[in-house]
Amino acid sequence: MPAPDLRINGKHLKTLDINDACRYLGYWGTGNDDMSATREVVRENVRVARDLIKSHPLTPELSAELFARKGIGAFRFSPAIIEWSQRELEGLQKIWVQAYKHAWLISWSTANSLYTFPVLSLSLHTYTCENSHLVVPQSHCEPENYIF
Repeated sequence: MPAPDLRINGKHLKTLDINDACRYLGYWGTGNDDMSATREVVRENVRVARDLIKSHPLTPELSAELFARKGIGAFRFSPAIIEWSQRELEGLQKIWVQAYKHAWLISWSTANSLYTFPVLSLSLHTYTCENSHLVVPQSHCEPENYIF
């Protein structure tokens, strides 16, 4: 069925096929409720925001704030509308980590998790501190003895 000839003030309105993605209320989808285009738009916006701060003249704080507003802001409301797989979320997280490393001028080879501690075992007696995941001697369980 051909699209109707719609006009407003004599100007022709563009009509889309039901499978063509378009933006409506901030989200990208098709007329048959396929919102997968939103995922790609979010990914692209996050990549653009990451690349925006690569060679920046801003302080690390301002760069991180800029990325949070542009990069993470693109993702912010999409989980309420579309479902993201774990793999897709991990892919976004990798881009976010790269962006924060750019913002704070940290080498890409730096570990992503700053607080990964080995488990410490001591002779026959080991204790676990309250509020800690480390296994340390009892004398180190007092707050004044924490070394972080």
